[in-house]
Order: sequence, then structure tokens, then C-alpha cells
Amino acid sequence: MYTLRTYIKEKSLSILRNSRWTNIIWYCVPLLATLTKALRLSSRNNYLIYKGVLNHTLEKLNLYNYYPSEYFDKNHYGIVFSVLIWPFTFLPDVLGALLYQALQLWGLQYVIRKLPMDAFRQNILLFYLIFEAIANGQNLQTNTFIAFVMMGAFVWIENKEEGKAVFVTLLGTFIKIYGIVAAGLFFFVKNKWNYIRYGILSAAVLFLLPLLITNLDFIIQSYKDWYTELVIKNNANLNADNPYQNLSAIGLITRIAKPVMIPMTLIVIPAVILQLAPLVRFKNYSDIHFRLTFLSSLMLFIILYSTSTEASTHIIGAAGVGIWWLTKDQPFTNALLWFMLFVLILGTLSTTDLMPDYINMHFIRKYSLKALPYWMVWFACIYTMITKDYQTESIPVTS
Repeated sequence: MYTLRTYIKEKSLSILRNSRWTNIIWYCVPLLATLTKALRLSSRNNYLIYKGVLNHTLEKLNLYNYYPSEYFDKNHYGIVFSVLIWPFTFLPDVLGALLYQALQLWGLQYVIRKLPMDAFRQNILLFYLIFEAIANGQNLQTNTFIAFVMMGAFVWIENKEEGKAVFVTLLGTFIKIYGIVAAGLFFFVKNKWNYIRYGILSAAVLFLLPLLITNLDFIIQSYKDWYTELVIKNNANLNADNPYQNLSAIGLITRIAKPVMIPMTLIVIPAVILQLAPLVRFKNYSDIHFRLTFLSSLMLFIILYSTSTEASTHIIGAAGVGIWWLTKDQPFTNALLWFMLFVLILGTLSTTDLMPDYINMHFIRKYSLKALPYWMVWFACIYTMITKDYQTESIPVTS
């Protein structure tokens, strides 16, 4: 008997198998969300911060001071960002913000299409990330770009394009410090000398790039100011009960443990050791599943062990979860599908308007519970990489 449930299932699968429709939805839905926010001046704050990086660089003003007459909050991006945002500032704010988000969506979609998985799984990954893309679009954030940096570095290392891999890694680092985590993929580089050589060249170019609009003294001073600001922000996030910051494993542990004070080092140092532990299994480097799982764990590490993690930062971790899930040998078992529903609800939807505000503020944000499913997947990644014999158990991810 042909039922409504059967009809919905067939239609859903037909869309998921259609890369063209997936791409259209991937762009249209988040950009519509961006447009609805960008049309309101009060919702454009992050974009005004981006413009402020350029304007204050031109005026040689401290990039990390408060400028309440221009925007609320403070800038936390490197001075290189001033040059990259420059072309967008020639456009009206609404159009500039829309184009800025469209470019990020294109970048992430581009590298997802280059991942070693079939088009059907790529489509599912894009749909899985669409809620996170909407959140980033509404808040005019740059986290979609960091997800692109991580995946792009992986894709270009796989393709033996060391110059592109190290450039995008350093570009992410010079803009938003999270990008440095992509350097963890260095272990999988075949021609390490090429990577280092291009890395030195890329670092020099990116360091000197702001000379297009300012002088060397201001560039050097800005990097000193940036370091100081990041230290201050980390301490503030760790010691404050701001429900919009520290939605990480650090926040989860420290907030649940209160009034007991747990030093950040007791959380981060063991996490770094665990993250690096699978790398001692050198024979597994040749297996694509191992490399993809390590990529997933790195992307999760970014959001789990940073006190600056906000709800919109989780697109980086969500992308890591999606890769972990969709490159498994059997990703569509009932158990995994139910677990992914749990991840979607608690990890993605819990801080949106779909979650009752009381639960969101008094439980999800108060105890950083949004990080819990991502933490579980990170542990699963580490355990698998340490214990699995990839040489005999793996099957192609594109099957």
C-alpha cells in the first residue's frame, strides 16, 4: 500500500540523490537567513566589526579596543582580515554581508565536493550542515570559513598540492587563530619539504599583505595587541558565566563541576595527548579512513577545547561529525541514525528557536550541554583510531 510516509521517503531520497537541488538549497536557505538579518541595522554588528578592522587599520588605531559608537563587542580577527574584507566594503552593507556569506558557503560546498565520498553522502553532509549554515548566516559569522580551511587543507594534502594546503592553513590562522589546528594534518603530507618551503613563503606573504594599506610598525604592533586580546578573552570566557560563550567541553566540565574550580590545563593537556596518541600508529597513515577520522577529530578538537566556542562555532564540529558518520563502513544502521538524530537535536537545534527558551538558557547554555554529543564523537574517533586495525578492516568510503 502506497502511504504518505512512503511518498515522503521517496521524495526525500530523490532530493538527496540530486546534487543540483542540494546545491541550490545549500545556497538559498542560508542566504535568505542572512538577508533577513542584514536588512536590520541592529543585526549587522559582526559585519560592522569586519569593516572596522579595515577602517581602523587605515587610521592606525588599535584593532582590539572598544568602539561603541561603531559597534558593540570587540574585534578578535588578525590584521590580515583588513585586506580580505576590503573588496566587500565598496558595496552597500546588505549586499556586502550577503556576498561575504555566499563566498563562505561556496568555499565549504566546494571542498565537500572534493572529499573522498560519493555524491549521495556529500549531499547528506550538506543537508546535515544547513542548520549550522543558517545560524552562521544570521549572525554574519566566519566559522564556515574555518570549516572550509580544515577540509580544504585535507583535500589538497590528499591531492599532493602542498602549496594550497599550507596556504589555506596559514590564511585561516592569520585571520582567526583556530586555523592553526589544520597544521595537525602535516603528518599526512607526502612531500614535507615542499609543505615547509611553501609554508615559509605563504607566512611571509600573509604577514606583509597589510602593507597594501598600512606600515610595518603598525602590523607588528597589531600582532602584539592581538595576542594580548586573545589571552584576555580566554580568561574572561573561563571565569565568566556568559551563556553565549564557552559552549565547549571546557565549559561543560567547569560549569557542571562548580563550585569546584578545575584548572583549564587539567582539561586541555590530557586532550592534546589523546588527540596526538593515534599518530604513533604510523602504519595506519596510508589508510583513507584513518586520515578522515583524524580530520574529524581535529575539527571537533577546535570547538571542544576553546573557551571562545559559541553556538555558531559548532559548524566546524558538526562538519567533523558528518565526516565521521558518512565515511563509516555502514553509516545508515538504525543505531547510528538514532544517534545522529540525538546529535542533531542537542548539538545543533538546541540553541535555535526550535528549542524552548527556558530549556535553552537554563540547561543547554548554562551547562554547555551543546558540546556533549560532539565530545562523545571525539572520544569515539580517538578510540577507533587507537584500537582499529585499518589495514584489514576498512572498505572504500565511496561504496
